[in-house]
Amino acid sequence: MIVALTLVMLMGFLALGIDVASLYRERHKLQTITDLAVLSAVPDPARANERVTQAKSINQIPEAHIEALVKGRYLRNPAIPPEARFLPLTDGAPGINAISVRLRDDAPLSFARILTEDDHVTLRSTALAARTGAVSFSLDTALAQLDGDALHAFLNRAFMPSADLAVNNTSLFASTDVPVGDVVQALAAQLGFDGANPADILNRTVTPSQIMTALRTVSPDLAGTLNSMTGGSGDPFMIAEIVGGIDTELGLTIVEFLDTLQVSSLDILMAVARSNLVGEPVSTGTQTDVAGLLTQSVSLVA
Repeated sequence: MIVALTLVMLMGFLALGIDVASLYRERHKLQTITDLAVLSAVPDPARANERVTQAKSINQIPEAHIEALVKGRYLRNPAIPPEARFLPLTDGAPGINAISVRLRDDAPLSFARILTEDDHVTLRSTALAARTGAVSFSLDTALAQLDGDALHAFLNRAFMPSADLAVNNTSLFASTDVPVGDVVQALAAQLGFDGANPADILNRTVTPSQIMTALRTVSPDLAGTLNSMTGGSGDPFMIAEIVGGIDTELGLTIVEFLDTLQVSSLDILMAVARSNLVGEPVSTGTQTDVAGLLTQSVSLVA
C-alpha cells in the first residue's frame, strides 16, 4: 500500500519533470530563433519586420508573435550604465545602429496538465543586435603629390622651422604603415589617460611633438627621421582630427575599429599639418611659359 501511494507521487514528479525539461528546451529554441531574427534584421532596419518574420518561418516557428521590435542606437560605452546604452529612436531617424526584438510563443503542457488548468505556458525571449558601419577609404591628397621641396616646406610650417625632411624621408613615411589604434594607445600613455570610455581619448588635445613621439614608439624604423621633428611648437589639436568623422560615444566599437585601421605615416603627418594650417592662405604660381597658351584658370576645391 505504501509503495502504491508513493508511486502516485513519484509519477507526478516524473510528469512535472518531463514538462519542465520540455519548457527549457522550447525556451532555448525560442531564444536561438530570436537571436537569429535580430541578426538578420539589423543590417537592413527598413525591412526589419519582414526579415524577422522570414527568420521565424525558415526556423519553423511562424506562430511565434513579434511582441516588440524597437529600432535605436546602441553605445558600447563603459561610461554609460548597461541599462541606458540602448536609446530607442523613431523609424527612419539618423543614427540607428541597433534593433531589439522580443518574441512570444506558447509552449504546450503534456503531463503537467493534471496539476493545473492551463494547457500551455507563455514563453518570451529578447535579443538585441548592433551594427556600426565603417567607411573604408584610402587617402590620395593633392598635398601628397607635391614635389619634395614643396612638401618639405609645407611640413616645416606645421612642425618646426628646421625639420630635416628630405625627399627620401618623405618616401619612407609614405611606405611605412602604422596601426591607428597603436598610435592612439601611445598617445594615451603619454597623456596618462584612464577614462571610463576608452574612445574619449580621441577628444583629448595633443601637440605635433607628441604625435611624433607616438609614431616613434609605434614604428622604430622612423625614429631617425622623427628625431628632427620632435621639437616643434605647432598648435595643439584633438586626436580625432587624425581620423575624422568619429562619434566617440560609440565607445568600444570605435576602439576596436581603430585597432584594425592602418594608414601610412605620411597620412598622419598630413592630418597633423592640415590641422595646424587651418586658415592659412593658399597660393599658386601663375607664371607659365608654354608656346601657344593664352589664358590660365586655377580652381581650388576644399
